Amino acid sequence: MKTKTIYFLLVAVCVLLTGCNREQRKVEVIAQNYLTDMGNYRFEEAKKYAAEEQLPMIEKAAEIVKDIPEENLQQVLPVTITLKDINIENDSAFVVFESKSKAFQNKGMLKMVKQEGEWKACQQKRIEDYTPTNE
Repeated sequence: MKTKTIYFLLVAVCVLLTGCNREQRKVEVIAQNYLTDMGNYRFEEAKKYAAEEQLPMIEKAAEIVKDIPEENLQQVLPVTITLKDINIENDSAFVVFESKSKAFQNKGMLKMVKQEGEWKACQQKRIEDYTPTNE
């Protein structure tokens, strides 16, 4: 009886850990795709990963960027995104990330929400002041 109880508890812990890792991986993939698309001015692609309330911000960013000459945009591309930390709390997730290009480096936080079973990016902000890259 004691062996069965221990076995049951081990299986329950494994199932719980697998479920948590699966959710973390989903958040990781969506956050990476969204932030990479936004950072590299691929706004239409970024919309696929965004919550409805984030779409006006993406539209505004696209409007601003369309007036910037292509040669100026190329000075900062490509932007690479490195995810530093992911914290999931129920139907919200907070992702700390670093964005880096030839021209800048900064850290930010992306808030994500689970809507209809899918993780969506809903708010992003810088958490450190601008730090120029020394490359």
